[in-house]
Amino acid sequence: MELAIKIAEIYNGRLKLAIEKFHLTENKYHCLIIDPYPCELIIAEYDFNFINIASLKLTDCWQNKTSVRFTDGVNTFRFYPAKNTIFRNFSIDRKKSQVFGIDDFKEEKKCCPRCNLILTKEWLSKTIETLTKLT
Repeated sequence: MELAIKIAEIYNGRLKLAIEKFHLTENKYHCLIIDPYPCELIIAEYDFNFINIASLKLTDCWQNKTSVRFTDGVNTFRFYPAKNTIFRNFSIDRKKSQVFGIDDFKEEKKCCPRCNLILTKEWLSKTIETLTKLT
């Protein structure tokens, strides 16, 4: 449990530093999820919040001695000491996300009003082609 608390403290400290340095008023994750079947691009937005240290609970400690998993009651995290990397689990809610089919890309499309990512039909087609080769 001590490791999960230390990880959360560092995570929260880095988030606080970014908020102060860049004068952020709203923190969001933007996730691009490519679903090769049925050829869709899903753009989801999630809150980027501090980890609630007072509510931390281990969910699966040191599974295969490669990671520590914990939750703060709102989000679930995995930390990999070998890579010094923390991951947050996301669940996709298609009703709250933007979903684009391949035919939606007749021209360049700005995916989100808050970011500058521009997507094209060619990019989506090549990405889906690459993913289908991997599966």
